[in-house]
Amino acid sequence: MPKAIGLVSGGLDSALAGRLMKDLDVKVTLLHLKHVFQHRSRGTSLSQLLAESLQVPLIEQEISEDLLSAVCSPRFGHGKNLNPCIDCHVLMLKKARIEMERIGADFIFTGEVLAQRPMSQHRGSLNQVEKQAGVKGILLRPLSAKLLEPTPMETSGMIDREKLLDLSGRSRTRQLQLAQQWGVEHFGTPAGGCLLTDPEFTKRLEKTLERGCPSVADADLLRYGRHFLLDDNTKAVVGRDSADNDEIESLACEGDIFLFSESPPGPLVLLRGTRSEGNLRLAALLQKRYGKARDRESLRVSFRPVGSEQVSHIEAQGSLSEESLDQMRI
Repeated sequence: MPKAIGLVSGGLDSALAGRLMKDLDVKVTLLHLKHVFQHRSRGTSLSQLLAESLQVPLIEQEISEDLLSAVCSPRFGHGKNLNPCIDCHVLMLKKARIEMERIGADFIFTGEVLAQRPMSQHRGSLNQVEKQAGVKGILLRPLSAKLLEPTPMETSGMIDREKLLDLSGRSRTRQLQLAQQWGVEHFGTPAGGCLLTDPEFTKRLEKTLERGCPSVADADLLRYGRHFLLDDNTKAVVGRDSADNDEIESLACEGDIFLFSESPPGPLVLLRGTRSEGNLRLAALLQKRYGKARDRESLRVSFRPVGSEQVSHIEAQGSLSEESLDQMRI
């Protein structure tokens, strides 16, 4: 029985590829590469659910540092937004090759579909990615295999080429039909998995990149709340609702400061960077502006360092103009 490792994202195409390989009597292991630009799922992930439904092993790895480096300095450029798709695919296939060799698999498979994405899935880029990742001859794209050159896995008879597919283009109609036919249920929204293709998120990230490549922690924080630049090294993040407050609190690092008010209740504000009196006052004014005390002349705002129970207080006097807010907003 041939053995293969398949890259899975939680999306429909990779789920179908995994199911197809399993149906062809391939001993399948799935590889999910996690990173900071994915939409998070609560509880069991779609990749975990897919592995459970197929009754195959799942390997999960964190690649945020490597992908963030590619975002900041992509060798092959960005897509429409800040998505370094070719660099990303090369990175993932390199990781897959390492795991393929580690577990003794015969080849790698992916859920890529010819001509589905303008930057990374036309014929030229598929060949480029294969070459740059060093996976030529050991990579199978089963959903579009009949439209591509036969691989050694097919010519050797390891995989029956006639049982592979000929999908192409951006439409997901055939994929959805196959999912229903094969009973594949665990997959996410098409094209909804990567924040680097989200125009609003990438605007915020683009402004951050103007001051250099952020840390993974800073990039992760960008998905939540309202962000304001207080000086070149300091930002304040203001929660929009209780869910935002929880996420911001969970992503706080040593050296950060929380600002909050209890009467009246208001948003959590995280201050990251230089702890100066001026920055604390600006953060307190932001806390007042986006809370229920915005119309008050002053508000006593509490603050404490992350990891400390010692609470101090600062008076938020007056208000910030809309012009000031616009200048600080990231």
